[in-house]
Amino acid sequence: MLRRMYVVTGVSALLALAIACGRQTSTPLSPSGSTPASADETAGSDGATLKVSPPVVLSPTNDVVLQNATATMTCSPSNLANAAGPLTLAYDFELYDSTNLKIRTEVVNGTTWTVQGLEFEKRYSWRVRATASYLGTDGKTVNTYGPWSGLGLFQTPVNTGYIRGNELYDPLFNGKTIGEIHGPTHFIPGVGISLDSLDSYVSYQLQQTLIEGEFSMLATNVRTRSEGGKTKLMAMAQNYDDITENDRRATFEKRNDGTIAWRFITHDDQIETGGAERTFVQFNLTDTFFFGMSWRNNNLNFTIKQGGADGRVIYNFGKRWRGLPYDPNPHVIYIGGPGGRAGSDSGSVPNIVIRQVWVSPNPRPNLP
Repeated sequence: MLRRMYVVTGVSALLALAIACGRQTSTPLSPSGSTPASADETAGSDGATLKVSPPVVLSPTNDVVLQNATATMTCSPSNLANAAGPLTLAYDFELYDSTNLKIRTEVVNGTTWTVQGLEFEKRYSWRVRATASYLGTDGKTVNTYGPWSGLGLFQTPVNTGYIRGNELYDPLFNGKTIGEIHGPTHFIPGVGISLDSLDSYVSYQLQQTLIEGEFSMLATNVRTRSEGGKTKLMAMAQNYDDITENDRRATFEKRNDGTIAWRFITHDDQIETGGAERTFVQFNLTDTFFFGMSWRNNNLNFTIKQGGADGRVIYNFGKRWRGLPYDPNPHVIYIGGPGGRAGSDSGSVPNIVIRQVWVSPNPRPNLP
């Protein structure tokens, strides 16, 4: 009689969409059969080699629309049927897009699997089966799989933006913002929000401090010479105290003559541009400009690109600071920015039109 020692092994795999292998191209509507795991295993009519019942998909199902682009898939456990010896099951999840192309798969030691970073406004399906691995008498690992569950169907919501932990995304071209508007503004459909005066800006408060990360946005209608003096493109601060004197001030300025300047105050240090470091940049009203700042490993850097996030770099300058990291609490984000005690002259770059604001510890995704 074959003696089996069962050992569950977890396997995680993120499958690339372009790989055209048999498992990758199978769909939940027409799953391919599984090859028996060993000569002494006999597959059932559904290709299963593990005698267990199929799991039942619990949620999400019935084309429910999720609250965000994260899906937590849950199933009931499989029941053992005539299993020889002690057996602990893992679960093999598969996720498919609206064309029935498998885009994610993972084996987990439980009946719940969470997938982040899905596309908004998309329809997905998923299925799951039980799996186990054991060592055969020949010392080789044998992988077995039970029958597949039925399909669970769900949709991701319309992308209206979010603030989640230390990450923020605000598209702005959809005629709304997840932030708080200050001063006169108006939305341009499909383009973004216009900051109509020196006193116009949008503020956001992160749920958690972003100790290391990046902050970026796209903008149009950027004039080289404009009203005001030390006008702000973007800024960060601790709480809503006067930004000019704020203990965690971070301001990225396009001044009224086209000069770029910035200041950054951390826990122990302050770095800024001065003298010849404040350089002139030529803008125009028609191009899309990318403005970004990043702060990681005690290095701060500011970048401007002409032509969007993948455009030509026209400004790139930073410095290193000493001591502890940047740690505002609460962490407040601004597009444009308040003038503070300096008044409107140090407010926002007027009439700039902003969209696709991204603040995160993670690299900026492809946001057109």
